[in-house]
Amino acid sequence: MFLLGIVSLFQAVFLPGFIIYKGFLRLKGGLHLLLPVSFALSMVYNYILVYFLAATGFYCRQMMLWILLFELILAGYLFRDQIKEIAKMEISSSLSFWIKERWGRLYDALDSMLRSGSRTVSPREGQAAFVLSCIITALAAICVLSEVRYIYMSIGNGFGAWDAVLSWNRWAMDWYHGHPPEQSWEYPQVIPVNWSLSYIFMGFPLQFFPKMTIILFPFLIFFMFFVTGLERKSIRFIAAVPVLEMLFRHVNYEELGGDVDVAATFMGLCSILCILRAKWTEFYEESWKWIFAGALIACGSAVTKQSGLMIMALFPLLAWILFLREDLSWKTMNFTAKAYKLMLFVFMAVFMVLPYYAYKKMLFDMQTDQSNVWYVTKAIYGDKGELQRFVIASRLFLAQGIAGDKEVTGARFSSVDLNKGFQALYEFFAPHALDCAIPLALIILLLCYAMKDPFSRWTTLLISLPFYIVWSLYYCYDLRNLSMALPFMALAAGTGVEMILSKFTILSLFGRMRLPVILLIALLIGAYYNWGPANEEAMKKKQAKIEREMGLTNLNNLLYEYHEKHGINKKIISNYEYIGMLPGFEGKLTYHGFEPALDDKYLKFEVEDYFRFINDSEVGFILFPGYANKIVLGDILARMEKGEYTLIFESNGYRFVKINRETDKK
Repeated sequence: MFLLGIVSLFQAVFLPGFIIYKGFLRLKGGLHLLLPVSFALSMVYNYILVYFLAATGFYCRQMMLWILLFELILAGYLFRDQIKEIAKMEISSSLSFWIKERWGRLYDALDSMLRSGSRTVSPREGQAAFVLSCIITALAAICVLSEVRYIYMSIGNGFGAWDAVLSWNRWAMDWYHGHPPEQSWEYPQVIPVNWSLSYIFMGFPLQFFPKMTIILFPFLIFFMFFVTGLERKSIRFIAAVPVLEMLFRHVNYEELGGDVDVAATFMGLCSILCILRAKWTEFYEESWKWIFAGALIACGSAVTKQSGLMIMALFPLLAWILFLREDLSWKTMNFTAKAYKLMLFVFMAVFMVLPYYAYKKMLFDMQTDQSNVWYVTKAIYGDKGELQRFVIASRLFLAQGIAGDKEVTGARFSSVDLNKGFQALYEFFAPHALDCAIPLALIILLLCYAMKDPFSRWTTLLISLPFYIVWSLYYCYDLRNLSMALPFMALAAGTGVEMILSKFTILSLFGRMRLPVILLIALLIGAYYNWGPANEEAMKKKQAKIEREMGLTNLNNLLYEYHEKHGINKKIISNYEYIGMLPGFEGKLTYHGFEPALDDKYLKFEVEDYFRFINDSEVGFILFPGYANKIVLGDILARMEKGEYTLIFESNGYRFVKINRETDKK
């Protein structure tokens, strides 16, 4: 099973994309391009492949093993010349030569950078800039290594966050059983499809390997920035790394570990950086190959999460603004050739993106699935208007995203009375003013400098700013929904740093460096110590332990404690969906939303739903949140006072009560 898990991971994150990258597109570039672009292309390829196999009824382990064999044979054929050269060389001598060559390049680059610093930066302000650049580079390297450590610490873990367990992995299980998920709302399926590959190859839904795919995304974003900065001798990418580390840490991706926002962000960022790579390439044919790869990945972003639709729509415009309008080959190209290249992108979007969203629209019309757009953009906020949401979102971004105060909540759980005018705004923002003032002033300063750079200017105006506005009005119940804009914000900040330091002639201080292979060795050592002694039974036991801790661990423990002492032999009304997935609680959940309603129709449905459930003799308990709508919450509290319900415990904003029925006394 372990070997097949490794094979599935290899298929999900590298092999197909590597064949496309090196074999068909024949793109050039170092490891910092090969790894992320191969990863993104593999995810897109697997999505198309699995969709086709599932639709035709051939998605199974045997078929995937045959496809894997074909890919390996194809890779061997495409790289036959390189394999022959390697076969002629002695492994020990070639490995020794490779290590010496890489270490020599790294040593020479460091030596060159230090020498250039001491030679060209003699003024006092230049020396200060040199010291600052070294500090920024060191901070960026630490951030990259911290992502490597996060990968190492996550080896052997499963999914525990709400969306990962109750949505994304549940849909992966549907793919594992050979069919598209029916209750997936508008959410696209690149990640569940690739997770299902591990389950198909292993024949068992072991979460360790799918979890490995999702935790690679933050690392690859940092890796792209850091090594691109070293390669391009540009501190803007280096300086963006610590800024992005701060933003990502405040969003708390490591704790969420399993939400796909960062995956869609990676795909969107990778596609836009392909435009830059096309601009930096000297050869016409290779430039267009990079544009093609970027377009393919942009379409992949649109079927990773809905936020990627914005990147897909903007990709042709950004390709024209950042590259094509200055490219001589594009200017001299006739109208037919231009129309052909544009139609090729349209064909990608129609072939990859349109079928899924059209399929979901058909299910909505047939009422076999339902849209949740109205819920996440309106109902989830109760009666809060757009202006209130914008104000709450601004505090959330500043207080949590910038200052790191994780106690601040989004518009679902926060409110502000704008009828009080300026006084309300002052009281709302005042507790966070000191924490936010300096970072906000620094961001504004860096942004003003960054607007001088075309890339930062256009990505800010077309991606970051519009995305922030849409998020603050309609998706501000959680900061992670802003993820797509964060790398571009960080890169704009990095550009501002570069603009400031360039006044001290700092650009000459960066030489061409390649990241040492030590990072890969650390990963391999960590994998060996975590997986070496493992066996199938041990992994299954660990899986069971992980499943008991998914969601709110303290709440789960109290449920298990009561179950072990008194027994829970009847169903539980709750919106805490983990109940249905906890070992020993299978079939115990009767789902009820307990949501504050926006209109009378939805409120009536909620109340009728509640009374129907409590009158069901198979239901014996209620686990309800404190934010339940007033009618349902009032009825529960009134019945508790009358003794019809008995409070068992309170935890994490939930109360667990037992319904006292006459049949229980007999």
